[in-house]
Amino acid sequence: MAAGVYRALGQSAGYVRTRGFDELQQTQMIVKFVEQHGQMTRSDAAELCQLDPGAAGYLLRKMRDKGVLDMVGQKRGAHYVMAEGTPET
Repeated sequence: MAAGVYRALGQSAGYVRTRGFDELQQTQMIVKFVEQHGQMTRSDAAELCQLDPGAAGYLLRKMRDKGVLDMVGQKRGAHYVMAEGTPET
């Protein structure tokens, strides 16, 4: 539902609850996957988080830029691993 629908129903916080945690949850799922499997590709992230490949790539690059993941390889051979110094959970 759109924010306006939640607002009309008097449930503005409901919209934030359903939309606001998506990226945080996806990030946590990706971290868990990489910890368990050692690496992740863009297609792995797309399947795991139910995203289109472009959105999955954006999320992985964002995590790389924040220092959570490191990218290994280039183009089709690229995959992501936990960044050096990233605390294990």
